[in-house]
Amino acid sequence: MSTPVDQLPEITVTATRPYLNTVPALSAGRQPCGIVKVNGQALPGWVEWQFDNNTNYQADTFRVTFAGRALLQDRNVAWLTDQGDITVEILAGFPQNPNAPIDSELTSFIIGRCDDMLYDPIQNTIELAGRDFTSQFIDAKTTETFINQSVQSIVKTLASRHQMRASVSDNIVPPATFSGNAFEAATTGRLTNQQSEWDLLTHLAQETQCSVYVTGQTLNFQPAADPTNSSTYVIDWKQPTNTNGSPQANVIDLRCSRNLTLTKDIIVELASWDRANSNSFLVTAKATQNKNRVTRNTTLPYGQPQIYSYQIPELTTQQALVKAKAYLAQITSHEKHLEAHLPGDNILTAQTLVTVRGTGTSFDQVYFVESVIRSMSMDEGYRMKLAAKNHSPQQQVTTQVLVAA
Repeated sequence: MSTPVDQLPEITVTATRPYLNTVPALSAGRQPCGIVKVNGQALPGWVEWQFDNNTNYQADTFRVTFAGRALLQDRNVAWLTDQGDITVEILAGFPQNPNAPIDSELTSFIIGRCDDMLYDPIQNTIELAGRDFTSQFIDAKTTETFINQSVQSIVKTLASRHQMRASVSDNIVPPATFSGNAFEAATTGRLTNQQSEWDLLTHLAQETQCSVYVTGQTLNFQPAADPTNSSTYVIDWKQPTNTNGSPQANVIDLRCSRNLTLTKDIIVELASWDRANSNSFLVTAKATQNKNRVTRNTTLPYGQPQIYSYQIPELTTQQALVKAKAYLAQITSHEKHLEAHLPGDNILTAQTLVTVRGTGTSFDQVYFVESVIRSMSMDEGYRMKLAAKNHSPQQQVTTQVLVAA
């Protein structure tokens, strides 16, 4: 038999917060501009580019297409195809003089090395594709141990190896595998068994509930955005009225989806062994939808809860609770998704929270960004594609510890 010894309720609360962008969006002529730098120097002749900033612990990616006939004489097709190491930087924005843009008036969104080159002699185009400097950590392997080193120290050490800056918060909550702000020797081995430096960094981020990402030549390691008090980017939808027969919005199109499987009760079970107290225990974290907000088919059974089981040794009960709730949050965050195409701007980032309002449905809530894909071309101008996700704000989370008798 097992005996319940702890129960901690937690309810997600939606709060009013300021918006980062101005709404409603007004129809107006725009003159966006982009600059592509190759090996540190602006290279004219590009016809389109696209880059993806994501929050999936992956490298951001880019793709740039140049017209061969528009390249400079000393940096033409022959020169470009002969390069063995190519660094690409993409800048975009709205300069005062679009015909003579200045770097300081634009935002540098991505810089990284080219991985692939495609030359099309028939179209006389060259396409460069690659990853941002996250690739330096992905491609570097390590087997070293970091015993008794803080998260801040490890992040700064890895950044300096690649001649990069480190922006790391001093307010990092110690995770389950830490003693204070340092690694416990007993758990260090699973962090250092011939893995990439990026795997190590993402593991630290998951343990500390932080975000790790690269911007330019800076490695960022910061606490995750708080959805209850952070400023958000708003998608503003206005329904048709008697005087206006079509909807109005600051998006080109918007699609929302919901995974109904995740509207069932979700239970995370985490088993562990507390060596200090010589006892085994099972932690459960449960997410339940507010039944007053859910309409169910009374003629059919709704189904059993979805159960996810994990085993992690050498945790205290409090550490296991934190870990179970983190797993639960990760699973339930996939309940609601949105995709939107918008006019390009320099406000929305992968670290920005997004608020949808005005649809009159349960999709009006806050979302976490999964990716922002920006593109610029002669045909479509400056555009963005947004993907975001979150769970329902009507979700209630409870945790419980069961200690073996």
